[in-house]
Amino acid sequence: MGSVPTGPETPQVEVTPKTGLSSRERVVDNGSRRCDDTGVLLRFPSPHTFEERNRALLDDPRALPPADLLLWRQGRDELARRALEGQQEASRRRTPRVDAVYPAFLAGYGGVFTVDLGFEGVSLRVCAGTRLRRAEPASVRLKVGNQSIYLSGRVAWGSDDRVGLQVEQVHPADEQVLQAAVCKRLLEVLQPGSGGRALMGRRAGD
Repeated sequence: MGSVPTGPETPQVEVTPKTGLSSRERVVDNGSRRCDDTGVLLRFPSPHTFEERNRALLDDPRALPPADLLLWRQGRDELARRALEGQQEASRRRTPRVDAVYPAFLAGYGGVFTVDLGFEGVSLRVCAGTRLRRAEPASVRLKVGNQSIYLSGRVAWGSDDRVGLQVEQVHPADEQVLQAAVCKRLLEVLQPGSGGRALMGRRAGD
């Protein structure tokens, strides 16, 4: 089965290859790709269909056929749109952010945990006194289910025990796992009666 077009080619950068994967990685996009970038008429998948594809992607992002991946992208975009339309203008983000705890390893500092995740960044709980300066390069490995994903970027903000990382470079498969983890949480918090309490607004300097 041939791949379905997904829009203009994304710029490529050379980075250290991830074991067992292509040596080509791309600069992280600014959130989810709009569905109309495909140039074809699209129908959003049902919630059940999207949840199945999202679960499969978290299990193994390389095993999802192109047609299923396209369905997942459509559902991702629609879910992100729903999450963002309820935000206050003052705290509006370009992509959704949710609270979620995963084990992680911050290069140069050791084991940490995530506090929240977004399509474009993560915040981490670090040891008190771990001071990273704003705009300083940083890399983190997250353990999401059975997958280890690698994110590189720069510090967006920091406090005594937390640091926010703006993702700039990520392997495409790792980016999909990150976004699927966000979508998994969105599916939970956007259920009727949840009140969306896990949705995160913008913080100063974020």
